[in-house]
Amino acid sequence: MTEDLTPLDASDILNYCALRFDGYRFLEDNEFDAKTALDNYKKTEICDYNDEEKLAIFFILQRSLCKWSLVYEPYHGHWWRLFRQLFFDVVEIPLPEKYRNEQWTDRWETDFLPRKQEIVEIVRKEHESINYDDDARPDLRGTS
Repeated sequence: MTEDLTPLDASDILNYCALRFDGYRFLEDNEFDAKTALDNYKKTEICDYNDEEKLAIFFILQRSLCKWSLVYEPYHGHWWRLFRQLFFDVVEIPLPEKYRNEQWTDRWETDFLPRKQEIVEIVRKEHESINYDDDARPDLRGTS
């Protein structure tokens, strides 16, 4: 087997790690209040949740930061710091079969998981290189 030398991007790693979990199905199946979980996580920065709930929070953060309510949050702000920090917990969690998003999981398992040590280091280097500012304001440029 030859070593895969395809460059990996921290954003791709975070996105695939989050989207491999079917957070929509998890939210439908469980009485899990995503907004309360995010509010608690933001306040305490302690994730006292079970593995599936951590995966759900990670999924919700990805959706919020990349598509929904937190899209204008700065990359050096509080929410992105929490998202990157949570990655280090969830990357080690085995994905429950019931909540596998096959499209994202297949790519995760072929392109990323075999290089797990490398992907963790890529995200760690990016995370440690950022001068976080928990008071950073959203970047609303380009909005109408």
